[in-house]
Amino acid sequence: MDHETNRSNLTPEQQAELSEMLRNMQQREQQQKDEPIFADHKSIPVLALLAAFLGTIPGIIIWTIVGSFGITWSLVGALIVAGALLAYSFACDRTGGEAFESLFGFIGVIVVCLIAVYLGVHFAWAGMISKVMREEGYPLSFGECAARLYELLGIMEIRGKFVGAVLKGYLFSIIGGIGLLSKVKK
Repeated sequence: MDHETNRSNLTPEQQAELSEMLRNMQQREQQQKDEPIFADHKSIPVLALLAAFLGTIPGIIIWTIVGSFGITWSLVGALIVAGALLAYSFACDRTGGEAFESLFGFIGVIVVCLIAVYLGVHFAWAGMISKVMREEGYPLSFGECAARLYELLGIMEIRGKFVGAVLKGYLFSIIGGIGLLSKVKK
């Protein structure tokens, strides 16, 4: 049966009611297409911060590789900050939130950057210690050194140097992040 045959069996009131219902359905479908993902969801900031952390992963990897040679660059810190900011802003755009609309988002991205820098330094030191251990005849893998870094730092009596490297990493990241933000604002 076609639509015309079905409509001819309906009263004018039923036809008007059916037409109104179809219009409402089409409007709702269009609204759903126009609404951002998670428009009313309360987990938007958490999702955006997760995205921010994912955005820092390339910086963590580069920090690990470069840092395992004993090199620290503010450029890598800037990469971590840029990755966090871009990923956070992108996630907010996609989920319907506004980037940095709250203090929570701003502080959250700072915390994500601090964690990412710490992980970069941690893994870089694990790489350096793994290399030293292999040279000394102790076959410790990178993973074993990363998992037992504090224990190894204590045995080697260099925990203070590690803390200094973490603080230096934070300082370099701040310098790189400020440099990046000043170039973006121009």
